[in-house]
Amino acid sequence: MSVKLDFERLAATMTDFSGAYLITTDQLNHPRARMVETRLAGTRLHVVGWGRRSRAKLLNQPKVALVYPPREAGS
Repeated sequence: MSVKLDFERLAATMTDFSGAYLITTDQLNHPRARMVETRLAGTRLHVVGWGRRSRAKLLNQPKVALVYPPREAGS
């Protein structure tokens, strides 16, 4: 199933968050979370602030997740 993404709405929603957790896994599927900044430029999502280990994991395991936590607990 393919869903058309509304990039304007995504850009507006992203301003509600100070950052996201980039979730990567190693070759044994052990997860690792790292706080990163995300920016939307047209139809491209740029992730800023990933480190050496995250980059190495991305080269071997290119599937990742971004989790945007709420600014305040309970929201």
